[in-house]
Amino acid sequence: MFKYEKMEQTISQLTQLIAKINSVFPDENDLKNFSGISKALIIATLQESNNILTTLKEFDNRVETIIMKRELADLIQSLKKLKILTSIQF
Repeated sequence: MFKYEKMEQTISQLTQLIAKINSVFPDENDLKNFSGISKALIIATLQESNNILTTLKEFDNRVETIIMKRELADLIQSLKKLKILTSIQF
């Protein structure tokens, strides 16, 4: 179940996810046989998301931002359940 988080916590979790992917995923162009999906592409996308979250810090209590943080928390929790992100603290 979702618990309210400050934007800093969400950004921290995303930063930890980026670090985990950097250390665990291989440098391949077709990760898990997904054509064109590479570690670099995933990292770049997550870093862009992190930049957007940083920009949205001043709107932390807006409904749209809360919904986005909830969706991100659900995705991170799913990865944790899959034991992909066991070292990230939530």
